[in-house]
Amino acid sequence: MIATKKTKTSFPEPADIIRFSCESDNSEPAREVTTRAGLLEQLTESELKALLNIAPRAP
Repeated sequence: MIATKKTKTSFPEPADIIRFSCESDNSEPAREVTTRAGLLEQLTESELKALLNIAPRAP
């Protein structure tokens, strides 16, 4: 995925979509958030929780 924010002097930065879903509660809606590409492996548990808290419901 390529970020839609463009600047005059640079190319858009690649981004990944992280989708959170709850396998133990199917009534909980999935949530999605975008981050810099390749960042997932570097995120700590607390950073992932912070992303979950800001992630809107997935379409």
